[in-house]
Amino acid sequence: MKIASDFTTSHFLSTEEHSVRTRISKAFSNIDQSPFVQYGLLILLVLIGTGLRLYQLGTWSLWVDEVYTIQRANDVIQNGWEGFMRHTNSTRLVAGVLMLFPESEWSVRLVPALVGIISMVLFFFPVRRIFGGRVALMSMAFLAISPWHLYWSQNSRFYTTLLFFYTLSLLYFYIGVEERRPSYLLGAGVLLVLGFLERLTALFAVPIMVLYISFILFTVFRNQKGLRFNPYYGLPILIVPAAFLVYDLLGVPALGLNSSIRSFFDIFFGHTNSNPVRLGMAIIYRIGLPVVILASIGALYLIFRKPERQNIFLLLAVYVPFVGILVVSLFAFAVDRYIFASLPFWYILCAVAINQLFSLTRSSGTLLVVGVLALVLADGITNNMLYFQYQNGSRPDMRGALEFVAEHKSEEAIIAVSPNQVLLGDYYLGDNSVIMFSDIDQTELERTGQPMWFIVDNDIGWIPASLQTWLDENARLVLVRDIYLPGNPMTLRVYAYREG
Repeated sequence: MKIASDFTTSHFLSTEEHSVRTRISKAFSNIDQSPFVQYGLLILLVLIGTGLRLYQLGTWSLWVDEVYTIQRANDVIQNGWEGFMRHTNSTRLVAGVLMLFPESEWSVRLVPALVGIISMVLFFFPVRRIFGGRVALMSMAFLAISPWHLYWSQNSRFYTTLLFFYTLSLLYFYIGVEERRPSYLLGAGVLLVLGFLERLTALFAVPIMVLYISFILFTVFRNQKGLRFNPYYGLPILIVPAAFLVYDLLGVPALGLNSSIRSFFDIFFGHTNSNPVRLGMAIIYRIGLPVVILASIGALYLIFRKPERQNIFLLLAVYVPFVGILVVSLFAFAVDRYIFASLPFWYILCAVAINQLFSLTRSSGTLLVVGVLALVLADGITNNMLYFQYQNGSRPDMRGALEFVAEHKSEEAIIAVSPNQVLLGDYYLGDNSVIMFSDIDQTELERTGQPMWFIVDNDIGWIPASLQTWLDENARLVLVRDIYLPGNPMTLRVYAYREG
């Protein structure tokens, strides 16, 4: 009887498991055939992404680069057409918002947040056109909860705008070449120029386009079925960046202005701040380790088992910027955010890998596919929880530190900060409210007994070792606002000297 009972129970569980697998597999399969389901899921993802990007948008302290954005936006507002022509589209949009709303952390970050939200909608359609509905929805889900994309969506900087133009340019380029759509190629060229005008890192799109056309022209990929457009017609789009380069290097100096390309090389080339290993690890952390591993394994599978044109294009869009920035780091200043614009293509490649896994396993491995998808989503969700609850938006609370000092200091006390934080101190406390560490003479300070406050951070600031030793011996530590990020703890300490 016990054997019969065990058999019945086992059979029942097996039947139930099969039923669950079948239902999940059928639902997953039907996504590509049901536009109604796709739009419903897309709306849900956009709502989630919107909530994340607007939540606590004005809570975090500004950092010094955001103050630069505010200054440039005010230049646009105050100087009319002349100011308008001096700055990028992202800055002009911020200026437009500041003409409608009072200046605050929330208002200056609204444009990057809205661009980040709109990206999820507008990326979906070309991605679906190239890779199908399932891949498009999965990649938009990854983008919606992306910690890196969330971070820059809550920063008054140009990065989400650059990503928007860069990504659409490459997607439209592919569609234009593959589907005999000159209008898409024209659109790709315009978007590419708009990306260049934000930052020159959009130039990574050029070798991707050149290499893709070269693959079609000079390899067996040209003979694959489905190519409706002579790839030579894709070459004129390269005239756009070439014309921009000529104008910037020759035309702009003729007008008495500074060439952005020459300025870029003068500032960033000739000194290094990292090495390829360290920079590569930082990029992998920003993208997300599960995404990078799954995308890389998927890349190997696509190369050897599915070497189709759309997959080759996707691999170029992922790895050309990644390898390129590692090479650049050998002889120039380079940081992870310089290839932030390539982030959507990592998510698309990850989604393609999951979709291939589903195609290979179908109903028998559906739960495994769901588990892999859940693993990628869970990584983003948990990092976002840390971002909001424990990491202060992944930035030091300089505003809180400055407000604390302003509230507790005596009238004659002086506030000292690192050179890179002087602008931020003057923004929150008024002009000439703070001095730099380098302006302090420790011997004179001890002789006069001048009350002092020191705000010390290690994010973009620095403090001479001798001064730090002097603070430890003579000043009182009164506030600690440290933030712990993996591999990058951000310390923020406030010291009082001859106060209280």
